Amino acid sequence: MIYKLLAAGLLPLLLGPLPAWSHGEATDNETRVQAMYLAYYGRPADPGGLDFWVGKLEENGGELQEIIEHFGNSEEYIERFGELNNRQLVDNIYQQLFGRDADPQGRNFYVGQLDNGDRSLASIALDIYNGVRDKDAVIVANKLGVAHAFTDLVRDSDFPYGDEHIADARAILSEIDETGASVNRAEQLLDQFFGGSGEDNCSQYQGSFERIQALVFDAYNCTNSACHGGNPSTGLDLRPEVAYRNLFRVEAAANLTEPLQLVYPGEQALSFLYLKLAAATLGMVLPAGGGSPMPIGAGPLTENHLEALRLWIRGGAPEHEDVDEVASLLGCKHSTPRRANKIAPPAPPALGEGVQFVSGPWTVHANSENEVCYATYYDLEQQPGALPEHALTPCEGGQYSDYEGSCFATNARVLTQDPQSHHSIIDVYVGKTPPLDPSWGEWQCLNGPHQGSPCDPTRIGIAVEQGGADCGGELLVCGTVAQKSTACIGWGAPDHRRNSVSMGGAQSPISSSNRVEGVYSVLPSRGVIIWNSHAFNLSAQDTTIEQYNSFWFAGPEQRQYRNRAIFDSKDIFVANVPPYEQRTYCSTFTLPRGARLTQLGSHAHQRNVLWQSWLPPQDPACTVAARCAPNTDPADYLSRIYNDPLVLNYDPPLPYDSTDAAERTIKFCVTYDNGKEYPELLKRNSTSIGSRCVNDAYCAGGASPGEYCGADDSLCGDGGACDACVVRGGVTTEDEMFILLGNYHLQPLP
Repeated sequence: MIYKLLAAGLLPLLLGPLPAWSHGEATDNETRVQAMYLAYYGRPADPGGLDFWVGKLEENGGELQEIIEHFGNSEEYIERFGELNNRQLVDNIYQQLFGRDADPQGRNFYVGQLDNGDRSLASIALDIYNGVRDKDAVIVANKLGVAHAFTDLVRDSDFPYGDEHIADARAILSEIDETGASVNRAEQLLDQFFGGSGEDNCSQYQGSFERIQALVFDAYNCTNSACHGGNPSTGLDLRPEVAYRNLFRVEAAANLTEPLQLVYPGEQALSFLYLKLAAATLGMVLPAGGGSPMPIGAGPLTENHLEALRLWIRGGAPEHEDVDEVASLLGCKHSTPRRANKIAPPAPPALGEGVQFVSGPWTVHANSENEVCYATYYDLEQQPGALPEHALTPCEGGQYSDYEGSCFATNARVLTQDPQSHHSIIDVYVGKTPPLDPSWGEWQCLNGPHQGSPCDPTRIGIAVEQGGADCGGELLVCGTVAQKSTACIGWGAPDHRRNSVSMGGAQSPISSSNRVEGVYSVLPSRGVIIWNSHAFNLSAQDTTIEQYNSFWFAGPEQRQYRNRAIFDSKDIFVANVPPYEQRTYCSTFTLPRGARLTQLGSHAHQRNVLWQSWLPPQDPACTVAARCAPNTDPADYLSRIYNDPLVLNYDPPLPYDSTDAAERTIKFCVTYDNGKEYPELLKRNSTSIGSRCVNDAYCAGGASPGEYCGADDSLCGDGGACDACVVRGGVTTEDEMFILLGNYHLQPLP
């Protein structure tokens, strides 16, 4: 439908000499007004607005001055752009038209005109639009075609296109680029959006929690007077006006052996509400003292409804925002636009009981993915009361050879990070390179009222205005500017790989290292923290990634065995999966004698459809090179969700003392699917945010799917495109990794 519209007239109009609108040259007035909505507001016109301004153009002989003045002073403009500076305003126009920031020369020119008062933003928007050429012209033509279709559907279906729908409309346009695939995707989104209008489209709900309130708590009779509708005997009120504040980070009143919060943002396994509902739906065993599965007096939640609750919690449990896929799982006929959810900062450990290290934010732009490295600095010895005497312990290990400070012991850690993170790796540097060495980058306040102001990280407790490290609050951070870097290669002190101590990491919003009796880790009392953060943003809005790494101190009576990490990456980039194929790779890891296994996990990317691990005994000769195959018996560890992999904790720890290596060997296997059983996982040039296979592609669809075609669509036949890629090992989510994760400690052998 949309491509027919483009072929009929829009594309020739835009690819030919473009009209100088302000001079009233003849053109399609509907397109001119629609383009103004696109450039200035980033959304399709509503039918009433379109008709009104088309009428004004016809009355004024095509003169645009009146529309320019109105758009520049409208309530929508003030609400959306009132707090942006001139550079951001210009970049925003480029993003809305072309999906990219302005080029430096053009940006400087237009910002100068705005700064001097020579031009209005509306007239600049027209000027930018008039100058489109080549690829940019195709992008604009595609977006205008979809915008026209959107407005027509609103008109034809009498859809109530109000303020609550603008974010959805903008999101549909934001995903359109120069490719036909993006237009086809937009057409599907239009079908979903308008096909779901009416009672079933959930437009009456503002955010995922309001949907959950209505379609889970209310619909399953959880809020009736006999249950959680204000009945004092139940101790929990889930009525709409109080439910959120009674759940979010509130400790459960149940007689649990280990306390749990009702909703622990970022982690459903620590959320008692989820566990109670999952016990009925999935048959999960409740923790000791957990009572009976819920709901009582009604059937269990459907798996889709339970999954919606899980995703909402994983997305940070926001009160008002949407979380991806929740609406669809709760019966809506269209998905909400992709959102970049944030997670509320957790409270730090009490003074003297532990310490929290805060990363500060780095920006992940809309529809992008990046991996960065940056630094912060701490010195607990400079902070009164922060490091109690009982937490001090010797600094043991070769990495401390150049370190002259003290160390402290910990036995529990919780890392909280925003949901868009793909992975986080955190180390603390203990070498001789000082914090102010240029290799770390320039130090400045990363957030808060002094954002961008230079700071000295070593002058702890001194305000940044006086040249110190204090940027104005506990969560306002003095750090270096994030630099694009894979695994921090070529960034930072040259010896940071050799002289660093791990502070943990994660690939999910919450990562915890549970207390194991007598097991502890050691960290330096001061050092440069290296934050290696890899994140993605599939939404139409820029976001930031922040992390909060909390540790609890271990006293002398809690310190018997040092914790050791499993990070087996010897086959990290082994993947080589052609289009429409599925391949499995297996390897092994042998624990040392005396090992006590406490945790097992995994790491792979989005085409990992099955990870399996088997505990000892296993054959140590099982290697990728030997084409080792999975076992036929059920795996001890099985995970199918790449961005929320299973983490198994063993309490008590599993002992491995045998002299036979096979008795201490773990086998682990990953299965990657490149469109064989899961067509949506087919890697394609046209949709890949990360790596691509330009001029080295295979047929996607058509008469010969999976056949090599280089870059020639004609080899793929009707309905096909030379667009499919081989999945190989690499660092983006479009590539693959293969890493076994875990923890263990050693006990002395008899």
